[in-house]
Amino acid sequence: MRFKYPLQKVVNLKKTEKTNAEMLLARSLGHLRLVEMTLSELEQEWEEIQQMLVDTAQSPFTVTQLITIQGYLDYLEQCIQRKRIEAQQAVEDVKQKQVHLTEKTVDEKVWLKTKERAYQKYMTVMQRKEQYELDEIALRRGTDHE
Repeated sequence: MRFKYPLQKVVNLKKTEKTNAEMLLARSLGHLRLVEMTLSELEQEWEEIQQMLVDTAQSPFTVTQLITIQGYLDYLEQCIQRKRIEAQQAVEDVKQKQVHLTEKTVDEKVWLKTKERAYQKYMTVMQRKEQYELDEIALRRGTDHE
């Protein structure tokens, strides 16, 4: 007789929930990397424009050009601030997804352990039955030879 766990659907559900939590974490990590990359690019562009502003101060540029460059720097600073806030939110989201995944992993392990215990119990019962049957056969053979 084959072992059939009556709560296998629950075990399967817990495995699916863990897999979904892993996918959510992966998506969240991907978003965080994208935000960090964009932030890094903005900061690099800000530094380049800042250096250009310093360089233009030494060359003949019109006030309008300097104002335009400064306006663009201000715009980049606002973008950087927004990206930093978005990055912080993305970090928090990743932390939440990690906690969620940990909870789902523990939950799955509990159910797998419960299934394992049920299987061990089943095997013990089956071994006892088998031993009983062997004892019966040996007892019958013993009485037949007498």
